[in-house]
Amino acid sequence: MVRLWWSLHIPQGVIMLIMFLASFSIRSSMFFTDVAVRLGWYAYDTDFYIDNGVRCVEEILRGNFTVLNMFTAHPPLGFITIGLSVKLTQGFLTKYHAATLLMCIISSLTCILIYYIGLSVSRKVALIAFLLASFDPFYIRWTIAWLDMQMLLFLLLFSAIYLKEGERKFYTALSGVAGGLSILFKYIAAPIITLIILSLKRSWRSKFTVLIVAVATAILLSPTLQSIDVLRHILAVHFKANVLGEEDFVAAENVVLAWYPGKFWFRPDTFIWTFLYYFGLSQSGSNQPFITSFIAYIALIYKLAKRERISFNFYWVWLSISLITLAFFTKHWPYYDVILTPPITLLTASLLSSSHSRKPACGEVDDGRIVKLLRIPALIYISLTPISLISSLTFPTLWLFILTLLNNKELFPVEYYLSLALTILLLIYSITITTISTRNN
Repeated sequence: MVRLWWSLHIPQGVIMLIMFLASFSIRSSMFFTDVAVRLGWYAYDTDFYIDNGVRCVEEILRGNFTVLNMFTAHPPLGFITIGLSVKLTQGFLTKYHAATLLMCIISSLTCILIYYIGLSVSRKVALIAFLLASFDPFYIRWTIAWLDMQMLLFLLLFSAIYLKEGERKFYTALSGVAGGLSILFKYIAAPIITLIILSLKRSWRSKFTVLIVAVATAILLSPTLQSIDVLRHILAVHFKANVLGEEDFVAAENVVLAWYPGKFWFRPDTFIWTFLYYFGLSQSGSNQPFITSFIAYIALIYKLAKRERISFNFYWVWLSISLITLAFFTKHWPYYDVILTPPITLLTASLLSSSHSRKPACGEVDDGRIVKLLRIPALIYISLTPISLISSLTFPTLWLFILTLLNNKELFPVEYYLSLALTILLLIYSITITTISTRNN
């Protein structure tokens, strides 16, 4: 089927346009109708992002650039693009529909960039990765992840340029600009870009060039990054364990349990629970199964059963880098995991296509010991996908329920020990799958 598609000699630009329209039609049909509402796919903080985005644009048009310092927890660029979409379509669309249209376009463009990155392995890998990204319920559901999806677009643009175009000076600098722009949508892009660059077999001159251009782009275009005090505040907000005051912790205990799992790294009886949450069991929301990661699990088990060699290419490293980055953040809202979609779709496509190339979209991965270890988090993640999928379809709050039992030993002593045993067994299971997979390489 893939050969038939390309045997028609359709120009690559036309193919990408058709693909974009296909992805866009899926997303728009979900969010411009009541389908998303019926599925319970509500967007988070809609009025906050739209209203503040409009305010940012209006103040900038008046010459008041101090508005860019309005929020230090997030960079201003994502707010500006949302505000522009509303202002440019004023009179034609409601503010919600304008912002939704923007997000559907951006999400569809990320699918095209995933396809473009996959082309460096083969057309088959590229097409499979595109189809997975376009049709996966989890990725469609988080089309409206206001800042994360915009950040992901430029993170993918950085990857597409730097990983495909090699060490040519112009493209090296251009990839740095794209990386810097992704940071201006959400700061989490910074550690991901840094670790991606360091994990590749590139000259140190090329690595430093990309990093310097990315940092310079982010700082020059964002006043909030030009202050040491603001930088300290940003780090405190994102990394400090006590991100909420004691009073707020008590007042919002249910929120803390659900969306601040990083607080539970520091207790012996919840350490394993937290590890498993960050490395696979956070994706169990209602009506949003992450099908792609489960397909990767099936393909992995099949290869292990057939004793086929598993090619641990760069996509495994990319997935592990994203997982490790998320694990350092105390807060973990459901849509944070959207950044895992590009590497998992490309990884799954590689497994399904039986491609053994070690040079997907990036030249070679650095063969140092640290980089070799980076396949382990990805394997742990994939090993846990059956549990997260079943939970999503049957008991979406299962893992949070287990945490509730672990936090109430006095009230539920039997259930506490059963829950603790369950977390230990799941850890042993994931380590077993990971060990077998690495030995099979």
